[in-house]
Amino acid sequence: MTQQASATHPAPGRRPEVVPDPSVEAARIAAVRRYDILDTPPDGAFDRVAAMAARLFDVPVATVTIVDTDRI
Repeated sequence: MTQQASATHPAPGRRPEVVPDPSVEAARIAAVRRYDILDTPPDGAFDRVAAMAARLFDVPVATVTIVDTDRI
């Protein structure tokens, strides 16, 4: 008998799907909108955060991405 893949037991080689908590996701979206930073010119502060993340994780490049409900 073979085991069927599910969210808790994904198919071999696949990661389980992560579903955010609805209240946490609503708070995150509210913060994105409150900060009103989508569609703004590039900001040096995000460049510094990305550079710090690259150093922290010892990788050549890191990015900062702001995700709304229907756009990045």
